[in-house]
Amino acid sequence: MQLTPESGYFSVWTDRELIYLVDRNVVAVETQTTPSFRAGPQRILFEMLYDRGTEPLREYDVTRDGQTFVFVGGAGEKLRKEVDVVLNWTSELGRQVSERGK
Repeated sequence: MQLTPESGYFSVWTDRELIYLVDRNVVAVETQTTPSFRAGPQRILFEMLYDRGTEPLREYDVTRDGQTFVFVGGAGEKLRKEVDVVLNWTSELGRQVSERGK
């Protein structure tokens, strides 16, 4: 089911809306899931510059209530962004704490 009249990207669901980006606009479509699915008209929340870069990563998020947005930004240059995932971090933390206590 198409919810928007144009293509959007990097969509996020909140409790009541689908938020996504279109060109320089952050757009919302109010949705309802009960008793059946319904989508309202799209509305522009605000305008901002957002560099999609070349990676298919969504670099923003929205709180469940749709009231707070967090964007990862830079100084305009395209930087490669990395995420370090640490497995078994609680064991490493315990080891470091016990070494400091010696």
